[in-house]
Amino acid sequence: MDFTSSQYSIDYHKDRLFEDDNIYTNKLLAFYGANASGKTTVLKSIVWFAYCVSNNQSMIPQAHTNIYAKKNMLSYIELHLFHENRDFIYRLDLNYDKFSNIKSVKNEILKIKVKDNFEILFNRAEEIFKNLDFEQNDSLLFDALSPNSSLLNESRSRMKDYRSLNDFFYWISENSNIYGTSQIGLDFNKRDIALLTFNLLDKKDFKTFFEEINKEIDEEMIENSLKFRSFLFEILSLIGIDIKNSKATIKKKKNGEPESILSFAHKVNLNKYLDFELESNGTQSLVKLIYKIFQTYQGKSILIIDELDSLIHPMIVPILNLLTIKLNIQMIYSTHNIHNMKYLYNDEILLIEKDSEHNTEIKNLKAYDGYENFAKLYQNSILGGVPKIENINFDFLDDLEV
Repeated sequence: MDFTSSQYSIDYHKDRLFEDDNIYTNKLLAFYGANASGKTTVLKSIVWFAYCVSNNQSMIPQAHTNIYAKKNMLSYIELHLFHENRDFIYRLDLNYDKFSNIKSVKNEILKIKVKDNFEILFNRAEEIFKNLDFEQNDSLLFDALSPNSSLLNESRSRMKDYRSLNDFFYWISENSNIYGTSQIGLDFNKRDIALLTFNLLDKKDFKTFFEEINKEIDEEMIENSLKFRSFLFEILSLIGIDIKNSKATIKKKKNGEPESILSFAHKVNLNKYLDFELESNGTQSLVKLIYKIFQTYQGKSILIIDELDSLIHPMIVPILNLLTIKLNIQMIYSTHNIHNMKYLYNDEILLIEKDSEHNTEIKNLKAYDGYENFAKLYQNSILGGVPKIENINFDFLDDLEV
């Protein structure tokens, strides 16, 4: 997958691009395709990569382990990324033994661009590990390295060089709506509610919370939460949702566990607060998405969302696109929202199709340089990436017995 920009965007829409050493990359990337075409698998591979290299355990989903292969095969995921004005290539080789069901990282290679060449920083198989100044680091014990742990994560506790890169991948895995190997969605779980409630606490409640857990007050965390509070209500107001205030408390239950209580006040009655769980699914999803956008901005990372528009009105998606562009973060997402296509340019659209043999093709629309409305072409099946529904009939219902 090539996320670099088309010449048309470079000439006319630089505000939608990142630039690094004269290489331009899109801030927005939207995957379109029929159900079961492979969109989720593509996004999941990036999120899984991020999870694997930033945490002290790995979760290799079956989708990446060649379960349909006739013999053992090696899969790999390789990312070319720009981080803090540095140009990296990071690759994971995945080992899979279909007979013993062993799933692990076989090799891990990180390279950095020096002048015109990419030089190796670490190579797991060859037991090479260097810091960013290319000094060999002998303190890393390869013999003690688990097959389910990454060199990047292991280095975090031993040296500072790679902490920023580790944090970058951590925020990818933390902010995506893809959890682990299967759970996907913008609905709320208990952890989401707790995080959102925590970030909507009043300043005095924040200080009380830190005192109760016997920790020093984190002024920076309080300041960031106050920024989020303002950010959330401004965005909701811009898109016509009349939530004006919130009440957030964290109490201890009788068993000592914390309980998060969150409610919102609407313009119709600012003195009456409605439990957050009673808000519509669409409003809850939107609040969660705004929170993830803000967290990605704070963490200087990228945001990966599967089925962005699953519970959100189609006309709001282009506004969220503009929001991420203004915040200067990269958002990669899958969608079925044809309305949104009117507001995307050729290099921001990727189409996914799967043939009868389950081979997947990903196509960028860079060939359509200068064309600015793809919705009609897509709806007329000219571009591809649509469900195969040309010859639908329901004749079989004539013989259906109830």
